[in-house]
Amino acid sequence: MSQAQVHQSLGWALSQRDEHELSLHHAERALFMYQALGNSVWEANALNSMAWCLAQLHQHDKALLHGQRALELFHKSDDLDGEAATLDSIGYIVHHMGRYREAIGYYRSAVRLRNVIGNAAQEPDTLVRIGDSHAALGESTQARAAWERAALLYRGQHRVRQAEKVQAMLDALPR
Repeated sequence: MSQAQVHQSLGWALSQRDEHELSLHHAERALFMYQALGNSVWEANALNSMAWCLAQLHQHDKALLHGQRALELFHKSDDLDGEAATLDSIGYIVHHMGRYREAIGYYRSAVRLRNVIGNAAQEPDTLVRIGDSHAALGESTQARAAWERAALLYRGQHRVRQAEKVQAMLDALPR
């Protein structure tokens, strides 16, 4: 299990550095090890990591399949935090497939679950993506509302750089 966790951690770190091909490699290694161990929650984590990496590499159809499988495993395991993270990933994937309304639904489900479990740290990230999908649909009022809430939460979490980035997005919106 330790080797699998090392691969999972390396994959995450590489993804943070936008090295998605290497990240995908480590997520795949982790997946195979978790499957061999029969650990479905960690398997779901690896699948969600793979989905995210594949989305970054513009392999959206494949990413969606991995995300949907991860969502099933998290749901069966009653892992609400993993389920919320995967709903967010799937929202991101379908957004980049041009399915903006569907993305908003996934994102909203992720926010609802995060509120249930008290995971406020990731809520503003999802709210930014909700705003992105509304903006893609030309719904500037809804985009503004999501981004304003995200900026407020970022400020409350002392995430100044993210708050400034969202404020710039708000400033660029037509009135």
